Amino acid sequence: MKKSNRGALQNNFIIIWILLLISCTKSKIFLDPSDGKEMREEHQNSWVVLGRGSVNLARRITDAKECPKIEIDGVSKNMEVRAAPSPAFPMTVCEASFFRGAQKVKVGEQSLPILKKKIRKIAVFGDSGCRINGDRIQSCNNVNQWPFSKIAQSAAKWQPDLVIHVGDYFYRESPCPEERKDCEGSPYGDNWETWEKDFFLPASELLSTVPWIFVRGNHELCSRGGQGWSRLLSAYAFEDLCENKGQLPFGVDLGDVEAFVVDSASIEVPIDGENQFDKYLAQFKKIKSSAIKPVWLLLHQPIWTLGYQNEVLQKSYQSSQIVANLVISGHQHVFRSFVFHDGLPSQVIAGTGGTMLDPPIAAIFKSNYIGNRAIKESVENISFGFVGLVESSESEWEVQMYNQDGDLLRKFPLPSEK
Repeated sequence: MKKSNRGALQNNFIIIWILLLISCTKSKIFLDPSDGKEMREEHQNSWVVLGRGSVNLARRITDAKECPKIEIDGVSKNMEVRAAPSPAFPMTVCEASFFRGAQKVKVGEQSLPILKKKIRKIAVFGDSGCRINGDRIQSCNNVNQWPFSKIAQSAAKWQPDLVIHVGDYFYRESPCPEERKDCEGSPYGDNWETWEKDFFLPASELLSTVPWIFVRGNHELCSRGGQGWSRLLSAYAFEDLCENKGQLPFGVDLGDVEAFVVDSASIEVPIDGENQFDKYLAQFKKIKSSAIKPVWLLLHQPIWTLGYQNEVLQKSYQSSQIVANLVISGHQHVFRSFVFHDGLPSQVIAGTGGTMLDPPIAAIFKSNYIGNRAIKESVENISFGFVGLVESSESEWEVQMYNQDGDLLRKFPLPSEK
């Protein structure tokens, strides 16, 4: 063979090799390094979901045929298959439980985040995905118009001990119109590619460094993002056949308080024959009878707010005679906080995680009442960002509002625990 031909072949081989390397760097995140496949350095493929009581659920996504081992304080065991691959989610979701108090947990070379014994800083946000639904279209390719990645990065720099997401992760329900360049190339539908873009990529740093509590929102109903929710984020066992009825509430031990996760996702689209009042009355009574510490309620729809009323939640809460200290919600794409005169728990709404914000309702916000309940103090801010809950002293908590860049906008104390 002539030298010129040999040189051309070598050059072609080098070009092909470079192209292969480039394609590897563009491969999807969360590949299991035990496969020998490359994983993008800035992302990890495991995270921790807080479950009932003191149970932690380690999750891992892999393309391998078998789940990897997890090492808990030097003791190794196999992770179990949580959800097998499907056409829409072509990877295995693995899971292993471990209890609070573990000092070191690893999957492969990745150390998993451990909840601290004393929790002093909690980051809260919700309603974070990029909306593409019919003619309601957000500029998903513009970080200033859809700033969830900035919010998540700012929250990570704040170094919380825990993250609470109050629901609505999945928003890309329709294809981006051809004439819209600001969302060009966006995936849509309840599948891994959409969940990766809407949540896992922008939240990757927080997922790899902090444990999370995940609340189900109405966007995670079966007709919307139910499969992704159940496979990836729910603290309950995976249900291949999605059901909208929701799960019973469960409590998470946060040290000085007990946070109860309530599934209110289907409250606006009740199942035929289901009495919503009786359903939530029973749930609030169950929480009342089982709580041994001051209670926080975590649910997507707010119980008390302006511009949105949910009489079922209000009446069932009051009829149950439960005593909670704080209700944390999303659903409204604003920040709002209410303190009441008559012993109701404070209501915090943190639906500012990145999806389209709601318009201001300044005229409505001048009201001194929600229904017949007198408002003592109220705060509203309509901007992207996250809420910080900070224990300022023993059993005393402060609400801090941060914008998408992590700048502190405002802070105020929560009323002392009842």
